[in-house]
Parts: sequence; structure tokens; C-alpha cells
Amino acid sequence: MSKSKDNMISSNRIMERVETCDKRSLFGSTDESAKKYTSNNKGFTLLEVLSAIILSTLLIGMAAVAIFTFYTKFNELSLYSRLQQDAFHAVENMKYGYPVELGQQEYYFYGIANARSVTLPETGGELGTSHAIRINPGVDEDLAAGGYNPWIQYYFDRYERRIMVRGLVGPRPPGRSIDTQLFPPRGSDHLEVMDLSFTTLTGTETIRVIELRMTARVVISDDRARYVTYKTKIALGR
Repeated sequence: MSKSKDNMISSNRIMERVETCDKRSLFGSTDESAKKYTSNNKGFTLLEVLSAIILSTLLIGMAAVAIFTFYTKFNELSLYSRLQQDAFHAVENMKYGYPVELGQQEYYFYGIANARSVTLPETGGELGTSHAIRINPGVDEDLAAGGYNPWIQYYFDRYERRIMVRGLVGPRPPGRSIDTQLFPPRGSDHLEVMDLSFTTLTGTETIRVIELRMTARVVISDDRARYVTYKTKIALGR
């Protein structure tokens, strides 16, 4: 009897130990899983945040430099295109005539190509070359005999670096006096004329062919400018 009792007590103790071990292993694995989950649920470290900020700053800086370079180049090309167009237009005006409005829808053009005669005022340059040209468009003999002789002159203002046009124009008296700026257009302070010359190719006594040469520039910045030069030969049409 005593042996049976002792066996039962031993069996009960073994069962308690087994249950205790099962409980410990169960709760132990749960705690380890929780700890593992908690250890994986990390935020960004300070080094990672600083790296992201530095990389973003570099990308923004590179984009800003690219945008600035594009804008600078675009502005330069726009100014140079404007210089070419306006300078070419000025050469065409001197060649074929500056439009002068004398009345409503009444325009007259006085240029080298349609002049009756031209003269080169002395400007201290070499023989046959001048920084100005005076054009005589011609009028009826009766008007000329009466003292009416219209004229127009294109000349280079070296102090203001511009081309001016002045004269007395009109097919009949009293005509109209003009004195205005031909190039650059008013308000275009970044455009400048560097040189303007008229050279006779047929001698100084009877001028029949003129070589017109014009150099202008556009100021891009304090230390940068772009230049354009136009040269053309013009035969008097009359």
C-alpha cells in the first residue's frame, strides 16, 4: 500500500513538472516573438536622415544650376537674334530707303539704291571712305530751279554708338525735316554700333557703287558681348 502511494505521489510530481515546463516553453516563445517583433520595428537613424538631406540638397543644386544655365543661354541667343534682325533691318533701310510718312497713307523711301546721286562728307577717314552718306533723291527741274532740294543723310554717331538719319524730305516744298535714330531702336540699350562706313568703288568724282559696312554688338554681361558685321555693295539705280 505504501509503495502504491509513493508511486502515485511520484507520478503527480512528474506531471506537475511536465506542465510547468510546457507553460514555460509556451510563454517563453511568446516573449521571444514579441521581443523579435519589437526589435524589427525600427525608425530611421540620424545618419540615414542626414544622408537623405544631403542627397536631396545635391539634386536640388544640380537642378538649379541646369535651369540657370538654360536661362542664361536662352537669353543670350534671344539678344543675339534681336541684334541680327535689327541690324539687318537698318542696313536694308539705308540701302532701299528709310520710310518717311508725309501724309495719310503716303510714304516715301530715300535710300542709296534709289538715289539720283550721293556724296560722302569728309569725316577724317581715308579717301573715298566716310562714316556718313548724303543722298540726293532728285526732284522736278522746276522745283530744283526754285531752290527746293530734298536730301537725307545717314551717319554714325560715334559718341552715342548709334546710326542717325536726318534731312529734308518730300516730293514738293516745304517738305518735312527729320532727325531721328535709325539703329538701335530706342529702348534697346544693350545694342551698340561699333562702326559704320561707306566706301565708293567707282572713284570720288562720280559715285555709282557704294560698299556699306556695319558692325554692331549686343552686350550680354559686363564682360561678354557678341558681334555681327554686315557688308554689302549697292549700285545707284538712277
